[in-house]
Amino acid sequence: MAFPVPTPVGIFLAPDSLDQHMASISSASKATKTLNMIVDSWSKLNQAAANALASGDYTGAMSTYGDLVRLAEKQYEPTDPRVAASHQGLGEAYEGMGRYSDAEKHYRRALTVLERKLGTTHVMTLKATSALGAYYRRTGRLTQSEMLLSKAIHGLQSLPKCPSEDLAESMNQLAALFSELGRRSEAETLLHRVVALRDGTVSNDRSNSVQALIAFAEEQMKDRSYSEAELLFSEAAATAESSQGSAHPDTVTLLLKAGSAALNDCRHEDALPYLERAAKAARECYGEDDPEVAATLRMLGSVHVLLGSASQAADCFEAALKSAKKQFGERSIEAASDLHKLALVYSVPGTYAKAENCAKEALALREELLGKNHLDVIAVLKDLAEICAADGRNDEAEQYEARARAALGEAKSQTREETPADEPQK
Repeated sequence: MAFPVPTPVGIFLAPDSLDQHMASISSASKATKTLNMIVDSWSKLNQAAANALASGDYTGAMSTYGDLVRLAEKQYEPTDPRVAASHQGLGEAYEGMGRYSDAEKHYRRALTVLERKLGTTHVMTLKATSALGAYYRRTGRLTQSEMLLSKAIHGLQSLPKCPSEDLAESMNQLAALFSELGRRSEAETLLHRVVALRDGTVSNDRSNSVQALIAFAEEQMKDRSYSEAELLFSEAAATAESSQGSAHPDTVTLLLKAGSAALNDCRHEDALPYLERAAKAARECYGEDDPEVAATLRMLGSVHVLLGSASQAADCFEAALKSAKKQFGERSIEAASDLHKLALVYSVPGTYAKAENCAKEALALREELLGKNHLDVIAVLKDLAEICAADGRNDEAEQYEARARAALGEAKSQTREETPADEPQK
């Protein structure tokens, strides 16, 4: 499973932060005109290289970072942080080009330079350690990755003033690694800590935390790890709800995603609470008759059907039908669809009459709007036949079956007539 990571532009030493760091060093000595020109030239090249890397121009970035390495090694001492930054950028460019052995060489060189200059516990060194660990994770060297990421996290936590975002990113990478190794509980624990860290460092804007959880959850969905995805979507929904309130589109969407993940795992009872909360939140957010509310109610109604709760399912589809008629018109495809669903819900002993009425309304609308030989019309005819048969009215059931067969024959005939002569008929 590939965990989504942003393009690591300046992953441990961004141009601005590097300039600030070097300014503090330069201020301790007399700055000459020549030195200022060199620093200015290096800064401009560094920014150009970072821009090329950010835009995906890895060849251009490689060329510029190569120039930066040569400039830094010529003008500064071998352990100068600018030498490390140039090697780091060159490693990122080579990785983008798929030249992994070259990338690793420069990543390792950047870390070595910083260890010699600043020591192993300096924040810049620890960020470089984390960057190399993240690279090893991306390239499948998971044992080395875990060792380096754990080392970086321990070191960052030990700093008097721990940089929360750097710590959060290292934990995020280690959580992805644990997920790939199947160590789910450890991954979840780290993700909770990432959320807590980012909540504390991004003021009231928790979008970074939510987006990280969503990205991880989407990857789990792709891998069909539905229970993991459900937990992550649920955590994202809780974070969104606490910062934006329940009556917010993001909260509604995330609750629906959590419910969908549970449904994909065939855990209908687990999906139900999410969808009930989503329906309530959607009503508060959009208003009773909004299409988003109707869509949520249809999903909730379908779960009630699967759980055998016919009464609750009928309530959901009745409310969705009311919304569809208001939004799209009494005689609309959307209304016909909800009527058909209601017919199926009512197809139980004691409510066959309601089922038949709904099905007949759906049939009339679909014949009017889609034509008598449309597959959706045929589907209603077949369901009407089943309703009548279940109610003991076999003659009427046979009539609907006959109409369905005739419509299906007409549909096939029309398809053959519309098929070009040089295209094989099915």
